[in-house]
Amino acid sequence: MSQDRTSPRFVDIKELSQQSGLSVSTITRLKNAGQIPFYQPGGKRSRVLFPIDAIEAGGSPTMPPIPVTETPHQSPDRRKGPTPLWKKRLDDRDGR
Repeated sequence: MSQDRTSPRFVDIKELSQQSGLSVSTITRLKNAGQIPFYQPGGKRSRVLFPIDAIEAGGSPTMPPIPVTETPHQSPDRRKGPTPLWKKRLDDRDGR
């Protein structure tokens, strides 16, 4: 059984973006969510390759879509972490 060497089995993210019409950031988001298959031949921090039919394969029943949920918006005036000393001193001075 011989393989056709003229057509690649895997493409990089830019080529997949051009072929599918999706943006690079959308493809990255789908990859990170586990919705499309990918391959990293050199391990982490190396180039990412996608099968030519990655977008079609992503819609398969074996990979259910991840529901999009709203993240609760945290008030910008209250942040996590310890209260700074200058804030504690200011509150003590004002009698709070």
